Amino acid sequence: IPIVQLLEKIRPTIITLALDPEGSGPDTHYKTLIALSEAIDRYAAAHPEMNIRIWGYRNIWSRFSLQEINTIIPTSLNSFAVLHNMFNSCFLSQKSASFPSYELDGTFSELAQKIWVEQLDHLTELLGKEYFYASPNQLLRRSYGAIFLKDMSYREFSDYLVPVRNLLKAKGMLETN
Repeated sequence: IPIVQLLEKIRPTIITLALDPEGSGPDTHYKTLIALSEAIDRYAAAHPEMNIRIWGYRNIWSRFSLQEINTIIPTSLNSFAVLHNMFNSCFLSQKSASFPSYELDGTFSELAQKIWVEQLDHLTELLGKEYFYASPNQLLRRSYGAIFLKDMSYREFSDYLVPVRNLLKAKGMLETN
C-alpha cells in the first residue's frame, strides 16, 4: 500500500527497477521486485490511460545478456564520477556492504563502473571500435561504458513476470501443505 500511495503521489510514466533473478544476490532485490510489481499492477489498473514504461536493469549481482536487452545507454567518464559521488553521498550504508562482491574489493559504484566497461567491451567486440570512434554522436565517441536496460510496456512487464508469479504461487502451495 505505501508503494501504491507513492506512485499515486508522483504519478510516474517511467518506473525503473532491478530485474535481478531470484538467488542472484541478496534476496532484498527479488523481494523488492515482487512488491513493486504488485504496486505497479494496482497503479496501472487505476490509470489505464497512462502509457507506463518499465525500465528494468540488473544490479551488480547479475548481468543481462545482449539478447535480453533493448536499450543501451552509453556512459562517459563524467557519468562514472556522478555515479560514484551519488553513491558515496546517498547510500552511506552501502559503502561497506553486508554482502560484498567476489569481483571487486571496493564500493558497489566502482563495481558498477567495472560492469559498464565490460558491457561496452562486448559491444565494441560485436560492432567494432570504428562504430564508436567514428560515430557522429559525441556521446558514443566519448563512451567509457554502457548500461544495459530492458524497456517494457506495462503489458510486457506483466508477461515477463508470469514465470516469477507462477513460482511464487507454487512456493506458497508448498508452504501451506
